Amino acid sequence: MKLLNYIFTMMIASLLLSGCDLNESPKFSDGDAFVGFSGSSLDVAENKGTLSIPVTLSSLGGLSSVVTYTVKDGTAKEGTNFNVNGTGTLSFTKENPVQNIEIEVINNDAYTGDLVFTIELANAGNVNMGSISKCEVTILDKDHPLSFILGTFAAVGESNFGGGLAWDVSIAKDADDITKVWITNLVPGGSSVKNPVYGVVNEEKTQLIIPIKQTLMEHASYDAVLLEGYYGGDESRIPSGGKLTVDIAADGTLTFQDIFGALVYNDLGSNDTAGWFELVLAGAKMTKK
Repeated sequence: MKLLNYIFTMMIASLLLSGCDLNESPKFSDGDAFVGFSGSSLDVAENKGTLSIPVTLSSLGGLSSVVTYTVKDGTAKEGTNFNVNGTGTLSFTKENPVQNIEIEVINNDAYTGDLVFTIELANAGNVNMGSISKCEVTILDKDHPLSFILGTFAAVGESNFGGGLAWDVSIAKDADDITKVWITNLVPGGSSVKNPVYGVVNEEKTQLIIPIKQTLMEHASYDAVLLEGYYGGDESRIPSGGKLTVDIAADGTLTFQDIFGALVYNDLGSNDTAGWFELVLAGAKMTKK
């Protein structure tokens, strides 16, 4: 019986193979060829000049197609913030599957804030429209009044628990308020990039004020990790609603006037604390990299 089963199996396999040419190359269809942007968003500095935004026709056989696009104003206006260097059509061939939409970005001296416009593929011609058929372009304003304290800083200070500290801090602008900044990694070891804290710069641009009790980190084992502080060199805690004071020098160096750190709460409601992640003495400095 086993011998008969073996012979039967081999006969079936022989019949199946007889209908196949093992040397024949697999054939692919270009029915799924598509055109699209490489990303749905793009940031560009206002002093960029000419911006080239690639559009790709993905085709196994090297299809040709004429694709149309439109440029739509948002907060950025054509003729004021940018100009389109093109006719609204892109011609793709087998030899040139990537075409560029060229935009001239206009550099305005006055601060306007970041501005946005959109480029959208309107017609894919004889191929399919890809999943990324629209690209939102943000023109980043370089004339922010707080640009001198925006960026990455090298921070140095002394731990309240002994030893020197050195870490990186980043400061970013607020999308709407030109007096507010967002600070990431303010406390070494006790901050998370997911939880930046905010500060406000005074009118004279000589001080950065950072409210305490802001969340620095979310931790699975604790109820909260909050920014706390002590005034100057004494041991009086900054009360709820209080603020850290940071002096801003003419060269952009920031110096903390208060002791600050990340305090861990077991129960925020009862103010039951588990201790500090870190506590940095007054006099800590941040210098722009």
